[in-house]
Amino acid sequence: VIHCTGQGISSSLEFSETQLDLASIPADAATKDSIVVRNVSKVPQMLNVLLPPFELSGLKMTPICFTLQPKESQRLQVEFKPTKEYVDLLKMPVEEKPEAPEDGAAAPPDGEEPPAEEPGEMDAEEYSRHQMEDIREHGGRRWDAEGTVHGSWRLPICFKTASQGMREGRDQFCYLSVNTCVLPSVLAMQPPILDFGDVTAGQRALRPLVITNLAAEEGAQELQLEALPENQGFTVLNAPRAVGSKPFQFMVEFKPQLVQIYQCSLQMRTQNTRVQVPLRGKGVSPVLKIEPQDGVIHMGAVIYNKEAK
Repeated sequence: VIHCTGQGISSSLEFSETQLDLASIPADAATKDSIVVRNVSKVPQMLNVLLPPFELSGLKMTPICFTLQPKESQRLQVEFKPTKEYVDLLKMPVEEKPEAPEDGAAAPPDGEEPPAEEPGEMDAEEYSRHQMEDIREHGGRRWDAEGTVHGSWRLPICFKTASQGMREGRDQFCYLSVNTCVLPSVLAMQPPILDFGDVTAGQRALRPLVITNLAAEEGAQELQLEALPENQGFTVLNAPRAVGSKPFQFMVEFKPQLVQIYQCSLQMRTQNTRVQVPLRGKGVSPVLKIEPQDGVIHMGAVIYNKEAK
């Protein structure tokens, strides 16, 4: 008989939630959620969140390292932003093979065999298994179901008394569960990023944004836009409508008022999905000055077959 003894102690930290179920989104979109952590002890606590690599999880968190005073609270924001590379993580990348020699090109000498494949190269199944092992080593699970990609992560949060310093004392751990899901893409944006480049302050530039319904056989997508920030200089000129089998084009205007960098995201949603397109632009100082300043020359009344200058 082996006698075991132990003592349970209360944690120094208190969380508003210990599990986050983030919204299901398509690739290249983003979703955010947050929790509040509170120091319920009587001494300052140092905290550090251990995140898995972004290419494996698509997760970001801010802040990840901070100190909480007694009875102090801190909000942690978790962002999930899957990319095409994240969706195809288990697929082995296709390497370009050297082109075959054309007719008349120099061939290998007689008796010389073509170079063999390097030993140790993985096939597609081994590559997928290796990626899954890497995910599990970082505290995650991943599985696919009917075109969707699901992920479940346990994020370690290590903490200890601030007076012990970074390298002294023993770390304590608690865990935050985060569940994610990537849906099949319903809308395709072209271009995926709307970059206006340099635009003279006070002038305007126009760029088209083409939206294509990738699931037209399931019906039209009723498009809705969220309002853009008024101080960013971006404006959508035409109203949204249902996107069916034919692509729909938005015209976006950028009119900077100051010499600075502008950026925001155009948020769109339908009954089945939601997407976002980053908008970027830079207001620059004018190099030339035009008289009149409004750029309009009034010629006045001119008799037919006469001219005015």
